[in-house]
Formats: sequence, C-alpha cells, structure tokens
Amino acid sequence: LRGWVRRPTRNRRRRVRRAGRSGGRCGHGRSLALAVLCYNEHRFPEWIPFIVPGAKFRFDLHRNGSFFHGVVIDESAGHIYPIFRGTDADNTVGKIEAWYANFNMFTGSDGIHNGFQRVVEDALKEYAPYYAGVMSSMSVGHSQGGGTAKINALLSCDRFPGLMWSRFEAYADPPSGNQAWSDRCNA
Repeated sequence: LRGWVRRPTRNRRRRVRRAGRSGGRCGHGRSLALAVLCYNEHRFPEWIPFIVPGAKFRFDLHRNGSFFHGVVIDESAGHIYPIFRGTDADNTVGKIEAWYANFNMFTGSDGIHNGFQRVVEDALKEYAPYYAGVMSSMSVGHSQGGGTAKINALLSCDRFPGLMWSRFEAYADPPSGNQAWSDRCNA
C-alpha cells in the first residue's frame, strides 16, 4: 500500500510539483529493501551504505526486542526514511509486549489505533532532531510496522513544519484506524 500526505498550503500546486521532482530519489525498491532489512537489525551497518549511499542512520531495539524502529537520513537529498519493523521479539516477554500493541485496537477521538499510535509517538520523540533540515519523508514498514508507518506519515507532517511532503510504503499492513482516521488521511 502506498500513500501520500501533503501539507495543506495556499500554493499547493507548487508543493506537489516539488514532491514529484524529489520523489524519484526514494523509490519502491529502496523502501522494500529497508522494510526487509528491519528483520536483520544486526546487518544495518553493512547494508545501509548500499541502499542509501552516504546516509546517516540510527536504529533502536526496545527492551526484549518488542519494537524496532529507526531513521535513515539522506542529507544530500533532504530526505528521511522512518522505518518500522513488524511484530517480532527476542523473548516471550517481548512477544507479549509487541502483540499487546497489535491488539490494543481501541481508537481515540482522532480515530487512530491506540497501540500503533503509542509506538509512533515514542519514535517521533526519539527522532525529532533528525527531522530538522529535511524536506521530505517516506515512512516504511512491514506488518505491524506498516500500520505504524501510515500513522507516522501523517503525524510527522503535522508535527514538523519543515516537511514539504510525507509518503509511506506499507507491506502486509493491518488497518491503522477507523473511518475518522481514514477521512483525516483523505482530506
């Protein structure tokens, strides 16, 4: 599933054109490689230079391995890739924590899946400094990570005014919210 979240502006046509020009630098193959690589977190240091040459990166594996997410920053293109792994863990406690986020499907007044939103809020707090100076974002994820990538695309656009556009690519992703969430994404 692919999608766009554009910042509403008075001069929307100009922003869409810019997004189209810079959008060619972050293709489907790159996002798929990053999503697959999330399940081999120990291989990131050796593979990131091949996927996004010259990029900086930071990744965090939470206690018990319940959540894994990170960012790859391509400063030359002014682009950031927030990346989210699906449900996976190092031990039984981690698996319970990860599955709890999956089954915490209640939504607030904003219509967003509460379990996924908690993961995204934590990631946005951790990686806020990396959004400074970037113009575009492509959130990537598989399974649970795909659900969180969709939420991250919208919330990062709301939270960081410097982003011109935010895009997501989600693979085998579950629903991320209810009808109110869907309406907000399509607005």
